[in-house]
Amino acid sequence: MLDEEKIEKLLEKNLEEIQEIKKEVDYIKRYVFWSKVWSFSKIFFIVLPLIIGYIYLIPIFKNVLSQYVDLLGIQGGLKNMPANEQVPANIINNFLQK
Repeated sequence: MLDEEKIEKLLEKNLEEIQEIKKEVDYIKRYVFWSKVWSFSKIFFIVLPLIIGYIYLIPIFKNVLSQYVDLLGIQGGLKNMPANEQVPANIINNFLQK
């Protein structure tokens, strides 16, 4: 009889501890879930404006750059010149004379 009572008490105590552990695990699961949601939303709200900005601002920058080149009077630009070559002296002189 004593053994049965001890076993019952131990089982009840064990059940209470298991319920406490279950509450803590549920809390941790909710915390991890919301942590993932917030990290995704942070990335989403940072990357999405960058992509949209790239799509919409590139044509605007091209337009502004072409107006700037026209304002400086650079004819033909330096687009056709390879990056490794130096700028010829006559182009520099023509640019400085304008």
